[in-house]
Amino acid sequence: NKNTESATDLDEAFMRRINVLDTTSKFKQHMATNGGYELEEARGKEKGRVRNTRCSIDKVKLMAAEVAQIPSYLKEEKVFRYDSERHDLRSVVARILQVTPESLHRIHELVEFRGPQRAGKPILFHKRWANRKKHPLGLGDEFRAVLGRFVEYEVTKILNTTSTVIYQKQPVLRSACPSSEPLGHAHRDEQYYRPPFEINIWVPLTKVFGTNSLWTESERGKGDMHPFECEYGEAVRFYGHQCMHMTKTNVTDSTRVSLDFRVVVKELFVENYISPLTKKEQIASPFMLGMTYTDTETEREWRRQNGWAI
Repeated sequence: NKNTESATDLDEAFMRRINVLDTTSKFKQHMATNGGYELEEARGKEKGRVRNTRCSIDKVKLMAAEVAQIPSYLKEEKVFRYDSERHDLRSVVARILQVTPESLHRIHELVEFRGPQRAGKPILFHKRWANRKKHPLGLGDEFRAVLGRFVEYEVTKILNTTSTVIYQKQPVLRSACPSSEPLGHAHRDEQYYRPPFEINIWVPLTKVFGTNSLWTESERGKGDMHPFECEYGEAVRFYGHQCMHMTKTNVTDSTRVSLDFRVVVKELFVENYISPLTKKEQIASPFMLGMTYTDTETEREWRRQNGWAI
């Protein structure tokens, strides 16, 4: 497999994927005058839902202005090492899934996880993760504590800040089993009206390489699609709001299990953010502290009150 693809190849692959969903779909690129900011327009159906990212050039310029306010170093892709013994996310996730940490990469071979899948995850995988807060041994709270310390002591360093860090309360646990179909589609997070001040943190819990990994471009429009290649104990900071990212058909014999969530340096945070790319006036915003987000100060106090290591 190639480690890079040209922008043309990426566009063609994206077009093919959309056309599989809807033969009337079109993939277009428009250049706004603000810094060569490009807008993809795509319309397709996936799982019965219509995806439509059409919007005016004026809205694109507003988004470009918002993106320009984000410090450039936060937009750069960075692989970083962390103390995986102190912040052993893999161990607690494995216990929630009722497997050993060493077996995560071959979870597709375990008899109990064979059978129907949803979004690339065996149904049992999904159920056990979704029910972690009800775990009789309190593993949901343990995961919350470990994640909070990881963000406070590791992510703050890679964000180059001593400030409070705001982050998603519910990280996503994903798996990519060996299969004949890719998961999802190539996209940028702005297409889901995410705030431009969010930075993506991607934490693989297994070795990731080639087609079992997440693929991304290094900066918007560059088209240099490449996989993250990491061992356990390494994680990635990248700017998914503006960088196209996608998965490929996993033709390896290894399942990838990973966590991902978004973080915000407090000074950049905008409460009740509404994207200028929304197609109609939006009154309510999900981007609020206490709902979508928590922060390092709140989580440190929660750990103190509940007897977890600070």
